[in-house]
Amino acid sequence: MEPSLNTWTVIFLIAASQGIFLAVVIWTKRHQANGYLGAVVLAFSLMLLYYVLYWTGYFRLAPRWLGVLQGMTFLLGPLFYGYVRSDERLFRVGVWHFVPFVIYLIHFLVLPFESLELRRVLVRSVTVLQTIHLFVYAAVALRWTWVNALASGRWRIVLSVLFMGYALSFLLYYVLVWTGLLKIEYDYFISVVAGAFIYTIGYKGYQGREVFHVNTGVKYDRSGLSQSAAEAFLAEVKRYMEEDKGYLNNDLKLQYMADELAISANHISQVVNELEGCNFTDFVNRYRVQEAKRLLQDEAHHYKIIQIAYLAGFNNKATFNSAFKKFVGVPPSQFKKALNRQHPQLQ
Repeated sequence: MEPSLNTWTVIFLIAASQGIFLAVVIWTKRHQANGYLGAVVLAFSLMLLYYVLYWTGYFRLAPRWLGVLQGMTFLLGPLFYGYVRSDERLFRVGVWHFVPFVIYLIHFLVLPFESLELRRVLVRSVTVLQTIHLFVYAAVALRWTWVNALASGRWRIVLSVLFMGYALSFLLYYVLVWTGLLKIEYDYFISVVAGAFIYTIGYKGYQGREVFHVNTGVKYDRSGLSQSAAEAFLAEVKRYMEEDKGYLNNDLKLQYMADELAISANHISQVVNELEGCNFTDFVNRYRVQEAKRLLQDEAHHYKIIQIAYLAGFNNKATFNSAFKKFVGVPPSQFKKALNRQHPQLQ
């Protein structure tokens, strides 16, 4: 059968080409967030290109090394997770996140020398691992953006939901393959989701600055806030936190603080990001964790962990545990056990 294009593959080829172009455009907006996001879009686009080559039969005419594009699924999760957490100035995706992709490269190089039966087993095993890998990162990214919704912004939540949708479509595709129910129309489904992901980013980027906007950027080009004014605003914010103990409000939001202090929410976000080096959520949680440590060390009371969470200003135990471990290095329960060993009277 001669290689050929049809309407669907032409559409996907155009989407892949536009995705590659979009990745380059995103990279021109120099920032850590855009580095991760551009890499995600590029990986999606190259995978889409691989699918087009496979469906049309042109893959048989292409260099064998292009087959490595199929393993780029192992890059999507770490890169997307890096993007959703890119507002944290000190955060970097560790090298170990990319170990599965390196293992895939080794597997890809070894595969041709294995028997046909072993090759089939390896291909299925890799597919299962890719699916699990995608779901783990999609779940972690979605949970992160949801828990840190104020800092992450609605855009990252929407994108995380889309990424989970891609993971589900990936699973559905291979379920259909393994059950023998796959049709060519279903075969295109996973690429439709990938294309939707690319076009959504392109559309939102064309609409405005949401894609390229970074909540914790070093400067706010249009704010016009002077250094002295920024320092004065920050002093007022800290006074509110330290004297009025605003962090004890379990429902404290950026807009609520802005209304209380008669300072715009954008200016509060700016001074916290630029002068404190963190997002608003981490800024508030830092005070709450200090309060929690004080309560854990309180010899006059024997609070339970969940009581301390609410007394310190958190509105659920999961967020409390996550924030405490982030700033202290260990979960509150472990911190309490260490205190009890040092001061048996606290038990």
